[in-house]
Amino acid sequence: MQIKNLRLNLTNLKKIITSLSFFVLGLGTFLWLYNYDLPMTYNLLRTVTEYFFYWFVALFVSSLFAFILPDDKYKKWLKFSLVYVILALLIAYIQRDTGSDWMSPDGEELTKIFAGLYSFLVIIYCIVQFFKNRKF
Repeated sequence: MQIKNLRLNLTNLKKIITSLSFFVLGLGTFLWLYNYDLPMTYNLLRTVTEYFFYWFVALFVSSLFAFILPDDKYKKWLKFSLVYVILALLIAYIQRDTGSDWMSPDGEELTKIFAGLYSFLVIIYCIVQFFKNRKF
């Protein structure tokens, strides 16, 4: 009985994460577009909004791919995502004030690089797991 409830909870968790990332993506789009009309005193709000916007795009796309994962692989994806996103956001936030040449990218460029790498890794992982679990 508990195992059945656990599966139901993981299925609901998949739907909740996808829905939440889609909602925050929409909210982030609104705030991101609205912030360009604000004076420069809101620069921190603009920076944080841009960092999170790219991540919620990546999380939304990867959560759609994660629907095909079995429950145990989904838990691994969720743990990996949590650790990776937090570390990448911290690194990007620390690097926000550096120059923007190719040797020292700023926070926004690092966020784009980390989000792109994350999306690529998750899509490859989901495709490999899909074909691995598929019966021929």
